[in-house]
Amino acid sequence: MKQLVRGFLWVVMLFAVVTAMWHYRVAKHDQTIPWNTDLTISQQQAVKSGKPLLLEVSATWCSPCQRMNMTTLRDPEVVRLLHQYVLVSIDFDNQPKLVHELNITSIPCFFVADARTGRILRENRAGLLAPKDFCDWLTHNEEQ
Repeated sequence: MKQLVRGFLWVVMLFAVVTAMWHYRVAKHDQTIPWNTDLTISQQQAVKSGKPLLLEVSATWCSPCQRMNMTTLRDPEVVRLLHQYVLVSIDFDNQPKLVHELNITSIPCFFVADARTGRILRENRAGLLAPKDFCDWLTHNEEQ
């Protein structure tokens, strides 16, 4: 009986250790970055900082957008690269004029813009991207 109890305690302790390690790993790698939602304020911040503006166009109902937010945009290398930009997230449904001006027909999509001129420097309309592909795009290594 003592061996059974001892074996059970080992299983419980092992489970507790594995669970604690998993929670630590998730917390350590759950690196989210705050996205602004006001384009005007974001442009002002980009001009002041000298950083380019990165616009994300997405929607709460968009499954690929939500998957990208939960995976790619939390990847440690992507997070590191995103710090080089002023980030603004545009809701597809709340900004119909901007969506029309940018000719957006599918989401998620991303644009890098010069905040001073408003000129679009590059765009990505590929939809859901894996972390490596998004990193390549952010660093200009994508194939044209």
